[in-house]
Amino acid sequence: METGFAAGEGRWRARLGTLRQVVRQELVTRQLRAHLPGRAPLRVLDVGCGQGTQTLRLARLGHEVTGLDSSPALLADLGRALAGEPEEVRRRARTVEGDVRDLASLFEPGSFDVVLCHGVLMYFADPEPVLDDLARLPGPGASCRCWSATATGWRCGRG
Repeated sequence: METGFAAGEGRWRARLGTLRQVVRQELVTRQLRAHLPGRAPLRVLDVGCGQGTQTLRLARLGHEVTGLDSSPALLADLGRALAGEPEEVRRRARTVEGDVRDLASLFEPGSFDVVLCHGVLMYFADPEPVLDDLARLPGPGASCRCWSATATGWRCGRG
């Protein structure tokens, strides 16, 4: 029996492009622009990047973005979208197929200026270990931004 996101991935993919999803992504984009420092490039990790909407938008703004997701199908969608981007955007975006529970083995502590984790934590009965790993990834003065399905956002960071 599948648990977590994998169990509902088909339903998620079917909703891509719906008005609700487009509005949600636009709201996230606006909030990111308001919270991210104005300088580029920042080293950004997009945990649970899915089809890569925010990964692409941030790479277009000049940031160096790593998109992490456990879904080969969603990462393939992102790969196809990246293929249609200019070379400079493609160079700034990379993808990693992996599980959020393996963050500590995938990335060095302090290796990002910004860590995003939107719409991921609600798939865990106990998100505390994931939050602990997320908090280790931002470097000094950097931030970590998490959103759950309840649209309650919070930021944690080291600095």
